[in-house]
Parts: sequence; structure tokens; C-alpha cells
Amino acid sequence: MALLLRLSAELRGTLAEDLLTLSAALRAEHGSSPAGRELLLAEIRALSATGRHAEALARLAEGEQSDPFPGLAAAAGEVVQALVRDAPDPVFLTLALESLPARLPEAAANAVARRLLAMGFPPEALAVIGPRRRKRRATPAAGRGAGRPG
Repeated sequence: MALLLRLSAELRGTLAEDLLTLSAALRAEHGSSPAGRELLLAEIRALSATGRHAEALARLAEGEQSDPFPGLAAAAGEVVQALVRDAPDPVFLTLALESLPARLPEAAANAVARRLLAMGFPPEALAVIGPRRRKRRATPAAGRGAGRPG
């Protein structure tokens, strides 16, 4: 089923609703087993590849709440990178401000922040990067001047 989802998205550029429904039913049957997780990731990636970013982000959030597993972080990065790259400005802005995963890989967070800055939303861009990342970037620069005679 995971292969069918991937091939459908790649070759046809669309996903049939019945295919997604069948996959969701199989995923529910498998639960948090490796097969269930594989189906969830396949659904997320197929939805993202076909431009259905809101649905992909919703499934990511669903997975994070019910069964957070390591593969979701990589999928989140892929979905967010596709959102930044492919979504029209209004769709991007709505999803970036309301639906992003709480934990994003640094490359994905930076891509979102760059696009938000380009669109004229600096405070929102800083919020995506987060205070911990800003501090980490500021620390090496601050440390270079420490201990030097003035």
C-alpha cells in the first residue's frame, strides 16, 4: 500500500480519495506497528507531493499526538520544505502561521523563516526559528570577543 501511494503521487500527480481511505483503514488496523508507521509516512509524503500540504501537516500532527516516532521528524522536514517551495503565498502563510509542527528540523525552520522574511513577516520568522536557535547562533559571535583586551 505504501508503494502504491508513492507511485500514485509520483506518476499521476494526484491521489484518489479511496486509496487514502483504504490506507487509513489499514493503518488503523496496524496501529503503531512498523507497518502502520510506514503507511502513515507514505500518506504524509504522498499528500505533500501532490500539493495537499494542509492534509499532510494534519496527518503529521496526528502522528505526533498518537505515536511520536523518529521517522516523523524527517517527514516533517520534507513536508515543510515542499510547503516552502511549492505553496502559493496565501496557502503558505496560513499554514506557516497555524499548522507547522512544534519541532522542525533546522533546515526546514530556516527555509520557513526565510520565506516569511521575504514576505515581510520578521517577528513570525523569528518565532519559527525559536529563541534557543537564536541564542545558539549568537553564542559563537559573542564568545569570539570574550577575553580580548579592549
